[in-house]
Amino acid sequence: MYNSTDIMIGLQNKRNQLTQRTYEILGSGGFMLTSDTPAIKRYFTPGKDLVTAGSKEEMQRVIKYYLNHPAERKAIQLQGQTTIRKHMYKFRAKEILQVLKREGIITADV
Repeated sequence: MYNSTDIMIGLQNKRNQLTQRTYEILGSGGFMLTSDTPAIKRYFTPGKDLVTAGSKEEMQRVIKYYLNHPAERKAIQLQGQTTIRKHMYKFRAKEILQVLKREGIITADV
């Protein structure tokens, strides 16, 4: 469903955390409009990976703009899906194993 609609609105519940929806929308190739928060800016580039809005009025302007600019919307969708790949479980698990090995908590190759 996330990638079958033109724009998915996925608001953030907290300013310093990302919702699971963020990963789901971007991972499935959806175009995401979300809150303008520090957490979003820490992990993503607004206007490149997804789009943000700081108010209801701005959200309405952004929706209207991207509905009328499908090529720009598609480019952001593709970049967002590329950017989110490094946050997939298999990559995160690999990072965790590397840290555990480096810290001497595990020694065997898993």
